[in-house]
Amino acid sequence: MFKMKNIFSLVVLASFILFSSQSISAQSLKQNQDRPEVVANNELQILTNELDLNDIQRRTLFRALVTKEVSFRKSELDENKARWRLIKKRQMTILILK
Repeated sequence: MFKMKNIFSLVVLASFILFSSQSISAQSLKQNQDRPEVVANNELQILTNELDLNDIQRRTLFRALVTKEVSFRKSELDENKARWRLIKKRQMTILILK
């Protein structure tokens, strides 16, 4: 009876570890797909195939695409912050008027 409990515990532990590691790897894959370097590299692959770029052109274009992606995300973040401030200001005005 005691051996059966140990075997069952080991099976449960092994299955828990297996499922936990799968979810962790899936989360890291999702995060990596959103990084500016990954997005720029995907765009660069398309442009390299279409334009037949050399190494120097690819490196320069990669840097430009990463810079563009980072600045685009920063501008989206700034717009969201400004929108949030405007909403808060309107809410405060409504509360004051009531």
